[in-house]
Amino acid sequence: MEGFNPNMVRSLVIAGHAQIGKTSLSESLLFSCSATSRLGKPEEGNTLSDYNEDEIQRKISINASVLNCTYKNHYIQIIDTPGYADFIGELYAGVRAVDSGLVVIDAGSGVEVGTERAWNILDENNLARIIFINKIDKENVNVDKVLGDIKTSLSRKIVVLGDKLENSDIETIAETDDALLEKYLENGSLSAEELKPALRKASCQAKIFPVIIGSVHKQQGIKELLEAIVNYLPSPLERPEVIAIDAKTKEEKVIAPSLTDPLSGFTFRSISDPYVGQLSLIRIFSGTLVANTSFYNVTKDTQERIGQLYSLQGKNQTSIPSVRCGDIVAIAKLKSTTTGDSISNGTRNPQFKQMEFPKPAISSSIKPKSRADEDKISAALAKLTAEDPTFKVSRDIQTKELIISGLGDVHLDVMVHRMRKRYNVDVEVSTPKVAY
Repeated sequence: MEGFNPNMVRSLVIAGHAQIGKTSLSESLLFSCSATSRLGKPEEGNTLSDYNEDEIQRKISINASVLNCTYKNHYIQIIDTPGYADFIGELYAGVRAVDSGLVVIDAGSGVEVGTERAWNILDENNLARIIFINKIDKENVNVDKVLGDIKTSLSRKIVVLGDKLENSDIETIAETDDALLEKYLENGSLSAEELKPALRKASCQAKIFPVIIGSVHKQQGIKELLEAIVNYLPSPLERPEVIAIDAKTKEEKVIAPSLTDPLSGFTFRSISDPYVGQLSLIRIFSGTLVANTSFYNVTKDTQERIGQLYSLQGKNQTSIPSVRCGDIVAIAKLKSTTTGDSISNGTRNPQFKQMEFPKPAISSSIKPKSRADEDKISAALAKLTAEDPTFKVSRDIQTKELIISGLGDVHLDVMVHRMRKRYNVDVEVSTPKVAY
């Protein structure tokens, strides 16, 4: 962001099973960095990331939220994602905008199915990550059992950060560097000065995963986690190169993270804002974008004029003059640009790989309750599908029914609720007919 060299930027997605404290952890990180003056709680409906009416009502995360804070002259961009399987699409989108992940695990429950799924998604994108074991203050918690669970289910290459590294941890770090391993085998020990750069390099390359143990409820481990984020996660310039296809020649090209290269970026999400209309969220991979100028939409083959640029703190928008390599930016009221579109300055035409979302698992038929609802339903559904690519709308040719499809019952229930509350459209929901 403005004023921060990309070397001093970190971006991460918070992921894991549902109800393990991800949103509370994001609140704690922001509060510890004085990015917010109060410590919000999901159960009280006052967190920065769970700001939608349905999230406050249900006391769960439904959408991914973009947050930010500064710590020791580092700018940290956070995407807080839901843990429920019905909203896993938010994590699929979020990983395309960040350089690393923060996987949260409940100390009492260990690695759960949502944790494994989140880990696999991060693995597929080759992202560095830190593990935070939360709720260590629970009764009868067995840390060694949780660590064993992580090694069995996620990765054996973990290192628990604290005042004293175990010999097994030192050996794990040494094994990532031949010269360091030789020295360790000769001397039987390594100094902290030797271990730290080796751990950083291995962590940034997703060869080792640092572990922090703490309790969000008691604010334990939060400072240690912030230290680990700035010390052991990659900057935008250290992330792996991104593969793209030249939109005109169809040849594969490598986009290296760079300030000096031409502009390139990817639209990973759209938000329907009641005040400014549609917000397009874009990750900048290279170059610089300035407010009140334009960019080239590579996917749509069109020039797009832009107005103000915004950094997001949940629903709060702050106008900024420019963004560059590594930044996540929101732009309002773009005419052509939608989720999945690649952007550039027009001198080169990199088209980034489209996001692949899970297929719908359940469907319902809907019909408007009144003629007024019938007139508004198409526009409402168009906005909902633009915001959530895992929500699909179709019409059954044989039964003539309008069909909505999603990842689960709760997912569809949320969408029907949003039609009513956001767009004042009432519908009757039923089971789709079977054509014989």
